[in-house]
Amino acid sequence: MGDIIAYGDLNECLSGTHQIQLNHTLSSYKILPPQGNTEFALWGKIMEQAVVIREIKKPNTIHIYSMLVTSEEENIGMPSSWSSSIDKILFNTNTKKIFCISAGNTKYFENTFEDKMGNIIAPIEDSA
Repeated sequence: MGDIIAYGDLNECLSGTHQIQLNHTLSSYKILPPQGNTEFALWGKIMEQAVVIREIKKPNTIHIYSMLVTSEEENIGMPSSWSSSIDKILFNTNTKKIFCISAGNTKYFENTFEDKMGNIIAPIEDSA
């Protein structure tokens, strides 16, 4: 998802041999470990730390963050410490940044023919 924002139309980039100059960074950080879980209440703090580290390493740069993880917590539509942290990261700053945030996953697929209907009728998981 983030590469499309970073490059735009990928056909032009992939069909040529010219160098591509970027004026921004694309960052992705893991909230979840390879095995086990990270407590949901800590996800916002982890995001804040990841953003601060990136902005210290590359100041005066446009930062693009890709966040593809969703939560199965039962607070659908309600604010969380995670969503509050993202608000804080985006709105209490003078640095330029973009967050690509997943809209969530559904679990209501009985067969592949009905996938589209499942997307329409099922609630999404908490995306932040």
